[in-house]
Amino acid sequence: MASSLQELRMSQIQSLHAHNLTVKELVRNSEYQITLPLPAGAPNSPPTIYLIITLPPDFPQVAPVIHVRPPGLAHAWINAATGELTGHERLAKGGKWSQHVSLGRVVKEIGQELTMRPPVRSQNPSIAGSSLGSVPVPSSFGNQPSYSSSLNSFSPPPYPANPLLRASYSPPPPGNRTTPPPMPPKPPGASILSSSPLQHQQVPSQTASRPTPLPPSVLSDFPGLDEKTVEELEAMLSDETAFSSYFDSLLYVIEASTVESSIRSENDTIARRNLSLEPELEALKSTLREQQNVLKFQRDLFDQQLREQQQELVRFSPEYAINKLRGAVVESEDLSHSVEKSFRDRKIGAEDFLRQYREIRKVYHIRQAKLERAERGTVGVGGAVSSRSSTNSWGI
Repeated sequence: MASSLQELRMSQIQSLHAHNLTVKELVRNSEYQITLPLPAGAPNSPPTIYLIITLPPDFPQVAPVIHVRPPGLAHAWINAATGELTGHERLAKGGKWSQHVSLGRVVKEIGQELTMRPPVRSQNPSIAGSSLGSVPVPSSFGNQPSYSSSLNSFSPPPYPANPLLRASYSPPPPGNRTTPPPMPPKPPGASILSSSPLQHQQVPSQTASRPTPLPPSVLSDFPGLDEKTVEELEAMLSDETAFSSYFDSLLYVIEASTVESSIRSENDTIARRNLSLEPELEALKSTLREQQNVLKFQRDLFDQQLREQQQELVRFSPEYAINKLRGAVVESEDLSHSVEKSFRDRKIGAEDFLRQYREIRKVYHIRQAKLERAERGTVGVGGAVSSRSSTNSWGI
């Protein structure tokens, strides 16, 4: 349960930092200060006010306590007698605070309200001159002289105009803002503490505000910033030449510029080499086009010769030989019929008829026997060729 409450507490503190830029931790995980600059020209209002946020031990189960500094300000949300801010609905007595309410969002809404309707210095002497001892004072203000008559002369330090500097801005403690007025003479019987030299000490006013010390990691990347005041940082940010000069002098910027120059030089060398190879590349392209034309011509010639070869091979196929042999058989049979008709018509004699008819029928039967064997598949291509040779001798 304790660990869960601590996680909620840390989550609320993170939300405070997320929603507000000028958060300063006064007491670790317990007390925080937020600077609020008020609009210029607000009548009877200080130029800057401060919110002191105190987180009780049971926070966030109980609401935080928020006080407004300097004391003696009049506003509908502020208890003028104590300086406590109680007007927000989440902070009012019997209000709607719960551990799930975002502290950062509540403080942001308070800042917006006080900026839109700035609080004014109270004209009630009893409030303006009330004892500071009755108002809770943050622990960071300890050991400071107690004074009340100088509240109306309270002068906060200048607030950085540039928003980039606000996160690191730290106002000086109240003892450094103004010189406390001299205390009246010590009455008889007063304690030694009432005559402390702190009550008569003249504290010199701060002439130049410095930002909160930066983390070592930031100083390692941006050396020299810790030696500059807020005014010097603002002047550098407003002067483009000075800012560019400082930025260009950073070590990692110099290293990046060196790497960039090296890469540019290498790219330039590669580009020039590519350009020098352009004529050779064009010549190779021309040669390639010529070789492609030769290849196309040779391919067309090859296709034509292949077609002629296929046509010639048809004459030596078994089917072609069988067809030729079948035609020769028909031719021999027609020739024998012609000799018979001539004999019947008495155009030739018996002796000539017998001689011619016997020879024609002999050729006919040889061809018919070869055709039958070829059709049965007993004669191959070689047999067909030999048949062709035989038929040539028969006059086919």
